Formats: sequence, C-alpha cells, structure tokens
Amino acid sequence: MTTATKTAGGWRLDGSKSVVVHGDSADRLIVSARVSGDRHDPDGIGLFLVDRRQMAWRGELPNARCMAAPTSRSPGSMSPPRRAGRAGAGLTTIERMNQAGIMATCAEAVGAMETMLALTSNI
Repeated sequence: MTTATKTAGGWRLDGSKSVVVHGDSADRLIVSARVSGDRHDPDGIGLFLVDRRQMAWRGELPNARCMAAPTSRSPGSMSPPRRAGRAGAGLTTIERMNQAGIMATCAEAVGAMETMLALTSNI
C-alpha cells in the first residue's frame, strides 16, 4: 500500500506500486496513495502528480515496470509530489479512468479483429 503524509513542504509518498504499464516512458505519473482511513475505506485515496525521474524503478515484468515511491532520498533533493484534486476523493476518478481504459482496449481489439478478418478473407 502506498501512503501520503502531509509535510511542511507538501506531501511525502511512502510505499510502492507493483505494475506501472509504460511508466518508464512517461514524464509524469499520477500516483494513488492512501491519505486517510482504513485500507478498504473507499474514501481517503489521494492522487498525486510525480515526476518519473523521482521514482526508483526496481524491476521489470513483461510489458510493465515495477516502481517504488521515492522514500530513500533526502528531503530537499526532490520537489514534493503535487496533489491532484481533493485529498481523499481519488477513488471516483480511478474508477472512471479504469472504465475509459477498458472501453479503449475493447475498441482497439475490435479494430484489430476487423483488420485480421479483412486480411484473411475476401470481404
């Protein structure tokens, strides 16, 4: 679980994310972190904009990267993550983005199937 703690300079993220698809090719990442509440509480999830270069990459999976939040750097060696939206209200945004991603993946699959059909038949 990734947590976010309010500090004098902004926010501090602690924890890791296990799969970040194409994260190593992004300039910035939107990282979800628990800002309050219990692990299963739907409220209390914040979203933070983080520069990719501030993340410690620690491994690879096929088509994905594993990422650790920047917990080992000294304060002042990096700019603090910027909160995106209201603190604790990130779950609704995450759910909407997941739905949009599923729709985009389905559209891509349908397009690929149409192309394969056209290439392998006389239609």
